[in-house]
Amino acid sequence: MSDIRYSNLSFTKGIESIKYASQGTDLSLPALGDAPPTDIGMQGQLEQLLQQSTFDSQLNVALRPTIENRESLVRPRFREALAAVEQQLTVVAQSYPEGSQEARQVNLLVRVLGEDLGNHELLRMYDSAVYQG
Repeated sequence: MSDIRYSNLSFTKGIESIKYASQGTDLSLPALGDAPPTDIGMQGQLEQLLQQSTFDSQLNVALRPTIENRESLVRPRFREALAAVEQQLTVVAQSYPEGSQEARQVNLLVRVLGEDLGNHELLRMYDSAVYQG
């Protein structure tokens, strides 16, 4: 083997053995009784850390509510539901006195719903044009 030099150390032969600075310590494997049995499915520490809830997972849970009736998300039914909500909010907006804070907020909501309904109608026309070729 060639002469290997590393700072102040010099190896003229290969490494024959390793000597530990503290010879009094027992460097053996743990006793069999200390190790968990292999038939018990223990979860690894990394897996436990990865399964802890994070801010992202809590935010996903908060923003993705459970939907009881998935058929209400079909486009025509969803559009009908939005139109019904818009009509009800229009009635509610008329019940507030003119110029009140509540009336302005409900009217803003009615306008936003109206724009959303317009977007749904535009999407329906676009889909119809694409299907017709």
